[in-house]
Amino acid sequence: MRNILIFVTFFMSFAGMALAESPLDPRRAIVHRDTDFPGGDIQSIFDTTREACETACFTRQGCAAYTYNSKSAACFLKSEMGETSDFTGAFSAEVIDRPAALLDRAEAQAARLDFLHESDIAAAETRARALPHDFPVGGWSAGALTEFAREAEGNANLAAAMRYMAGATVISDAAGDWIDYARLSNAAARATEDTGDARKYFDQALDAAISGFLRSESGPQEANALIEMATALENTDRGRASIPALRLAQAASPRDDTQGALDRALGLYGFRVTDTQVDSDAASPRICAVFSEDLVSAGVDYAPFVSSETSGLAVSAKDRQLCIEGITHGERYSFTLRPGLPAATGEVLAKPVQLSQYVRDRAPSVHFPGRAYVLPPTADAGLPVVVVNTSALDLTLSRLPDGNLVRAFDEDWFGRSLTQWDESWFNETLAETVWEGTAEVATELNRDVTTRLPIGEAIDEMAPGVYVLHASIEGQDQDTSPPASQWFVISDIGLTTMT
Repeated sequence: MRNILIFVTFFMSFAGMALAESPLDPRRAIVHRDTDFPGGDIQSIFDTTREACETACFTRQGCAAYTYNSKSAACFLKSEMGETSDFTGAFSAEVIDRPAALLDRAEAQAARLDFLHESDIAAAETRARALPHDFPVGGWSAGALTEFAREAEGNANLAAAMRYMAGATVISDAAGDWIDYARLSNAAARATEDTGDARKYFDQALDAAISGFLRSESGPQEANALIEMATALENTDRGRASIPALRLAQAASPRDDTQGALDRALGLYGFRVTDTQVDSDAASPRICAVFSEDLVSAGVDYAPFVSSETSGLAVSAKDRQLCIEGITHGERYSFTLRPGLPAATGEVLAKPVQLSQYVRDRAPSVHFPGRAYVLPPTADAGLPVVVVNTSALDLTLSRLPDGNLVRAFDEDWFGRSLTQWDESWFNETLAETVWEGTAEVATELNRDVTTRLPIGEAIDEMAPGVYVLHASIEGQDQDTSPPASQWFVISDIGLTTMT
């Protein structure tokens, strides 16, 4: 007996691997609860499980049914179903061979679902094999269970309708019933307020829709399965995958409602413009369309996909941005992105996208072009400063005492530009404010203008040491127009640096 069990276990494992290579099991079962099939025994297996019992029958030639006694963990393989008799705790199943044509069709159909994961196909067959055990409807007819499902659906009891349809599907294994089971699962998911149940039903709908598609024999049937598949994918956070499902559905059986669903999915999840950014503060402004996916990194000229009445525009693409350059401040620009504009994934823009953006004047700004200077304490001392769209600066001069130099280096303050908060903390803990004033500077609309900032009067009486000049835009919020900082050394002797 022990040797027999070892052989059966090995054989079942080997056969299970073989079955897993097909999108459908070659055999299926219809389970009867609390039922025995007396007689016709061809093999008995003890101390086993119901799953192992079924696999043993599926993989044994000539096994047409089995009975599993859950009380004694005993399995009886049978040559025929025979008569039935009541037996509490027994699960009996009639085993049906799937036609070879169906298996071939399922294999071909699975290859068309290349937008799904391999695990999706496997999960669908796992559910298909488990369904007869979840719904042991042996003795019922598919027609009667379908009628019950229609009645429950008419009474808005979608959960009950879904369960009746599951039973009908177990009996028939027909594409139409699988698709209806998927439809009712999606409907029940949308109707429930329990998010856990909703997710479970949508997962169930995806499996059922895949099973329906694998068994479909006509274009309209395929389309119905794919539409339910797309619904389930969207509601399980896989909206992007719903697009090829709907495209395949429309190709299988063109319908206005499918096209509408596809257009909606493309708008929500397809390759599309998700944002528009205007880089107005740059010396050379640009308008950028931001896409949902990366653009092609090399080998594609995107200029032909941009249409505008403005001539002389330059088009550049990087990552997810398509940018229009060669524009000027203070002007409005309109342009159209043409259909066919490609993404790196091979997707293309489905419809023209019209964009219109105003390029405002540059925000006032100030910065120092250098990092550090050594200045003599003379009246003609000055520092270069670059301003944009401002003619007046507020200035604050701080001195860093010699005793705080080491700390400034250790804490990485030295040479750093200081924010408004940094400046306040810096002057309270490390430095001291020694002078405040204003300065008039030259300006030209939207241009970087470099001005020599005369500070000789401010430092004329200052002792040698390390100083920081803070410059901010007069009358501007420093959060939107950040201040600039220039570190410099006042020295009355020459300095030499070595590295």
